Amino acid sequence: MYATVFAALLVLAAPHQARAALLDFTFSFTNPFIPAIGPVTGIARGLADNTANQKPLEVEVLSAPTGFGVGRYVEISSPLNRWTVVAGVVITFSYAGTRAGQPPVVGDCCSLRIASTSIGNVASLTFFEGGLVNQISDDLVVAPAQAVPVPSSTLLFATSLVLGGLMLRRGRAGP
Repeated sequence: MYATVFAALLVLAAPHQARAALLDFTFSFTNPFIPAIGPVTGIARGLADNTANQKPLEVEVLSAPTGFGVGRYVEISSPLNRWTVVAGVVITFSYAGTRAGQPPVVGDCCSLRIASTSIGNVASLTFFEGGLVNQISDDLVVAPAQAVPVPSSTLLFATSLVLGGLMLRRGRAGP
């Protein structure tokens, strides 16, 4: 019994190399078609820290005026899909994609373009309706997504193992 508890504590306390968690970044900008209703918001998921010219695992528009363009996006061209993250901050980014499940042809629903440029951050959420409509918004903001708190720590887990072992031992000893 003691050997099991001791082994569990040794495993928890032993140094091990942690894998870096992937980072998510939110973005928001004014809808170039309906600016009075509100901003477009979205998230780029799965970027590694301290890495240049990488692709996010997923890009999604979370909200937009009148619901236009909400959903997951797939990249149009890999040279346009480059993100650089240093110390948890997006330094440069470029993304061009179409809404998932929609072919990039005339009559398609939506395309999304966000980028950092030498003159600032720009974005567009456009649609193909008899040709590409391309109005650019220059108020794009990219920020780290809020972290989800970890429900318990390793110390709490180790303490519960020890207390559970002591309670089990006490229960077996009897009155």
